[in-house]
Amino acid sequence: MSDEDYYFLGTQIVYSNPGTTKFQIMDGQQRLTTITALLSVIKSHLENHRDALAQGDEFDKVNEFILDEIDKYFWYFKGTKKFPVLTPKESSSKTVLSNLRKLRGKDPKSIDPPKDDGKTLPGGKNLLDAAIYMYNEVMKKAKLENKKDPNKELMKFVETLSKRVIITFTRTENISMAFQMYISVNGPNAKPLNTFDLFRGLLVQRAYVIKMPAKIEPRVNELNKKIRPIKRMGEKELDRVMT
Repeated sequence: MSDEDYYFLGTQIVYSNPGTTKFQIMDGQQRLTTITALLSVIKSHLENHRDALAQGDEFDKVNEFILDEIDKYFWYFKGTKKFPVLTPKESSSKTVLSNLRKLRGKDPKSIDPPKDDGKTLPGGKNLLDAAIYMYNEVMKKAKLENKKDPNKELMKFVETLSKRVIITFTRTENISMAFQMYISVNGPNAKPLNTFDLFRGLLVQRAYVIKMPAKIEPRVNELNKKIRPIKRMGEKELDRVMT
């Protein structure tokens, strides 16, 4: 890769929730989730490497890199109060992503897939499976590039991600404007949002307007679970139920 190379990952469309600094994502959730999971496993490799070092300059260098280039740059909003940049709507994915951030040098296989009534939840399991795959593959590729010091390659990759990967960030004031932007950006090839996606977005936005997100969001999560088998039956059945 030359110094002139840049990589464009498309447009991120979010809309505001009144009374909070958090945003709802209209377009770009999968890309952000993938990047977050990828950085989580790289961070765990670097933590493992750091913990194997004796106290000294190299230990401090790796530790400062983890804090400055991953934790502060990607994980949390700057300010006095820390909270994650990305919080998925789906509860099992949210649980897995939270655990991935806290691997502390361990393999993501150490995380138990989230379950409900004894059944593994697909959203969280899929994210966890992807993280396990990335954990193994990033080290393989780093060793191909630099067999002597693969962790140095991982650090170079994180720097590339922060300095040479570009995402256009578009913020709108409400879900309606965000949906119009989504259609405009993606054109006729856009994957249409189904009626439940739109209904859920309106519910979440309204929850913040009336300042009751803590009470409403758990009910939205419960609705997600109940609507899942209906989604599997197809768009027509989903539209019929929502109507």
